[in-house]
Amino acid sequence: GSMATPATLVRALAALPTPDVPVRPPFTDVVALGDGRFALTAIGDGYLLDLGADTMRQYFCYEPGGFPEDEEQRTTAVAYDPVAARLYAQPRTFDAAGALLRSEVAAYAADTGADVAWRSLPDDLDAGGMVADADGLLLGAGSRLYRYDLTTYALTATDDLARFGVGRIAGLGLDAAAQRLVVVDGARGELVELDLGALAR
Repeated sequence: GSMATPATLVRALAALPTPDVPVRPPFTDVVALGDGRFALTAIGDGYLLDLGADTMRQYFCYEPGGFPEDEEQRTTAVAYDPVAARLYAQPRTFDAAGALLRSEVAAYAADTGADVAWRSLPDDLDAGGMVADADGLLLGAGSRLYRYDLTTYALTATDDLARFGVGRIAGLGLDAAAQRLVVVDGARGELVELDLGALAR
């Protein structure tokens, strides 16, 4: 069920440090890396926000070198796996007219932000949130959860959170110690906490 937990402002968007590379707004997702560091995604780029150093710099680019000028990539999902030291995003590539060209999952080295791997996903998958765990990636699109296996690259629909009242997954967080999945419901503007044991696998 849902539990009301007060939210604490870490830093207002207007008070973020000036990045070393201009941001193409909006910011679409954020993941905590620990020690006051966060990875943020915007159109075409990922940024490393370091609150301790008060810096924000280009960190991982999901528009790789040689990328066509008339195309752009957007992701609304980023995840961090501290064990594998990997960042993951779900870039979707569009042409100048806004038509979708492809959908992928990308992995980056957490220390350098360098590309590690790109894999194709179904074009209609548009994840609003993503978390990494011991079994791979859990992606949320619409009200549905999908499991992505990082070994076989298989994508499997696992559960529909509509049964918990979730309308549109706009963000996912994982509290591994408490075995809870935190869902940002973009349809209702709510945070929903779910017991991982209650979810279909």
